[in-house]
Amino acid sequence: MKMEYIKRFSLLAILAVLFSCGSTPGEIKNVAMTVEGMSCAHSCAPTIKDKLLETNGVKEAKVSFDTKTALVVYDSGITDPETIKSAVESIAEGAYQITDIKEIAAMPKDSVH
Repeated sequence: MKMEYIKRFSLLAILAVLFSCGSTPGEIKNVAMTVEGMSCAHSCAPTIKDKLLETNGVKEAKVSFDTKTALVVYDSGITDPETIKSAVESIAEGAYQITDIKEIAAMPKDSVH
């Protein structure tokens, strides 16, 4: 009898954790963003990449100083391009601006570091 209560409680606890996360996984999407305001390759690109990867729902990010581009893979059930844009534009009191956002089919291999 006691073991049955433990099993039921465990099942309820697991369900509570699953449903309390607040976000439902969505479709994995890819965007290319044009980033204005980068002035150096050694600091700007890594700073933007780190901020992108800290953004909830972002799965992968590549930033290129040379092309002024950020490629981002994200979970659409957790975040969206506007939230990602806001994250970048919040760095260093708005030092960086996203001037273009385009959905792309997939992140190109080895095109941006």
